Amino acid sequence: MIDSLDPAVQNLYRHMTLIFDELDADEGKEWHLWDALACWRHCGHGHYQPSGLVPHNITEHMPRLEELFRQAHGWIWWIKSAPNRRPLPRFVPWDRWSWLASLRGTEAARATNEELDEMYPADPVAPRG
Repeated sequence: MIDSLDPAVQNLYRHMTLIFDELDADEGKEWHLWDALACWRHCGHGHYQPSGLVPHNITEHMPRLEELFRQAHGWIWWIKSAPNRRPLPRFVPWDRWSWLASLRGTEAARATNEELDEMYPADPVAPRG
């Protein structure tokens, strides 16, 4: 659980949650926020835009988000422990997160976080699926 992790991870989680609460964000929120951070890095502005919804300008959150991401050396994503359960936050180290993010343009892009976690576990012997 996030509470038992490094203070940098806890700070990242709190900042991400603050942004999500402000936006009333739902599933897939960590991916949309990752896209906003990438946009901010390249364009100087961050827009949170879930599919088909009006974008929200969250540029003011991006410098702190970038700082916390670098301090934590990873990202937070939300995983359901069982079907019909509420997703719980989980820290993903940078090397795994960057690899998962690189799958966005592939067939795996349509997979849920739970499916990705199953297909590409944290310490894989070999990818499943």
